[in-house]
Amino acid sequence: MNDGMPPGDLLISLVTMIIVIGLSGLLLNHLASRNPVIRDQKNLIIAIMIASAIFGTCRIYAFQGMRMADQGRHHNQSRIVKQLYENGEPKVFDFATPGNQGFQFVNGMIYATFGECPNVLSQLYGFLGLAGALLLWDLICREFELLYARPFLCVMMIALPSVFFWCQGLWKEGPTFFAYCLMFQLCPVGTNKKTGSLSLGIIGSVIAMWLRPQMAIAYAAALVLTTLKERANLKVLVTTGVIMVAAFLLLQRLVPAFFAEPDALVSKLGSAYRVRVDADVGSTIGGSPIPILSGINLIFLRPYPFEISNQFMLVASVEVYILTGVIILGWTKFRTTGLLKRPIIFMASVSVLLLSFPFSYMYNLGLLSRQRLAVTPALLLLAIAPLLIKYAYPNSQRAPSSREI
Repeated sequence: MNDGMPPGDLLISLVTMIIVIGLSGLLLNHLASRNPVIRDQKNLIIAIMIASAIFGTCRIYAFQGMRMADQGRHHNQSRIVKQLYENGEPKVFDFATPGNQGFQFVNGMIYATFGECPNVLSQLYGFLGLAGALLLWDLICREFELLYARPFLCVMMIALPSVFFWCQGLWKEGPTFFAYCLMFQLCPVGTNKKTGSLSLGIIGSVIAMWLRPQMAIAYAAALVLTTLKERANLKVLVTTGVIMVAAFLLLQRLVPAFFAEPDALVSKLGSAYRVRVDADVGSTIGGSPIPILSGINLIFLRPYPFEISNQFMLVASVEVYILTGVIILGWTKFRTTGLLKRPIIFMASVSVLLLSFPFSYMYNLGLLSRQRLAVTPALLLLAIAPLLIKYAYPNSQRAPSSREI
């Protein structure tokens, strides 16, 4: 048992909500100044931002200070980091490793600097989730050089229920979702094929590697393959080689057992899966995982309707079936010829394929509902790209009048 998380002070939470709305407004104004689609949808986006901030504040109290297992564990471990740091113990740096401990180390340092503020962090992490979605919407608009897009496309990109719920909390989902969205900034976009934003892409890559390296490596590999496809020259090959070697060494350092024998990675993950199932730690997926195939099934189809046991799974199930349906409908009904030639869409499709491997060994539907946010940026891009052909207008076309909408 952990002692959970303190309910926090209402005034501090309200002040944080106002700060979050202010930060959201600054980001929105910056993007609107260069993007006609976001400028046109500004009022809609403001409404979504305010709703997200209010939801994040109310959610803290609706869940009694968010006394939920994983969040409570992160909070308690962060407090330990804070205590070790304040006592000047070098053992505090044992937490400074990629993964859960790295997340707890960062939170602990924040606690040591500003005091214990789990509810404030939860709200700020929610802002990061929304910011990541908005930056991804800006990027796809720039890739297609859009002048106008139907409002429902914006809602689909930045108001996904899972982003609202799972990013708002003391989980890693807010900052990691933000990081995965930023990694797409490293793709060349538009007719001039310039990188979306090198600085944002690097920031996203660092955050993703620190918080969830196994997922970040999949995105990095997809980015490398995309870059090779677009810009295959000596400089790119050398850079790619350095990145791949660095990723390999990082993975080898984090999980040396995976490299003990040729098939050690699959056998190790399979063994961990069986141990968790045998220990009955909430396993609700069942069956023996088949690399990649099981992951694709989990990403696109689970939880099945008959597996729904609470409101969280209901939201996850409805959302994934809508996304999957939109992807299938869009790629079969509309003219999608040439979409995969666009770097950002190619990277999204390769990312889904590569992420299906770690997802194959997901053993818990509750965990899946939350961690599917790791692949959600790629799914959103695959879902929305065909719709832009039908429901958006590039700069080369006349935008519709209000009577035509």
